[in-house]
Amino acid sequence: MRQILAFALVLSLTAGPALGGWSGERIPPMASPWSGDGAAQSRLVLAEPSHAGGGPVWAGVEIKVAPGWVTYWRTPGQGGMPPRFEWGGSENLAMTAVRWPAPERTVIGGHSINVYTGRVVLPIRLFPAMPDRDVRVRLKLAYAVCMDVCKPVTAEHELTILARPVT
Repeated sequence: MRQILAFALVLSLTAGPALGGWSGERIPPMASPWSGDGAAQSRLVLAEPSHAGGGPVWAGVEIKVAPGWVTYWRTPGQGGMPPRFEWGGSENLAMTAVRWPAPERTVIGGHSINVYTGRVVLPIRLFPAMPDRDVRVRLKLAYAVCMDVCKPVTAEHELTILARPVT
């Protein structure tokens, strides 16, 4: 698990927001543009541009949280809202599996809460339905950020994973 998290973090810090538009022989972008809110933005990052051979591909949702703000783990505790992933509108995406890095524990309003601060990458395994077709990933991510007041954030991401090997 630590290798997956380390890989996802390195990938998120080295992948640019885009390699330009793509068509034909060009490599598709490896990361979606940042989306969300000034207190917490997110982007979808791919480990590789192709699922050649039909197998799953590692991706990650990177969330960067502004100083003083927090966002929540899958089970926040007595308050907060865990991130919710909606994959509707994706094409050729059979299944996803989200991994959750260990959170920090903090006390907010007298309640012990599981949070992330700074930057976090949530590794995700993306499984194509048909191995010979591209996968178009469309993600609508809903999460909350809190400082003195909590607020909901919605971010939308879209990327394409090619079926053919990229050379």
